[in-house]
Amino acid sequence: MDWIAKVSKEADLVSSVCTGAFLLAQAGVITDQTVTTHWRIKLI
Repeated sequence: MDWIAKVSKEADLVSSVCTGAFLLAQAGVITDQTVTTHWRIKLI
């Protein structure tokens, strides 16, 4: 998470594939942005 947070601050654009959105959120990269992931993902 620390690495994702660090490199995202240096990037012009940050993206992920599917469940990577959850990693970006946990790292604090996604805060109030609208995002999406695959519709079959279930959070437990």
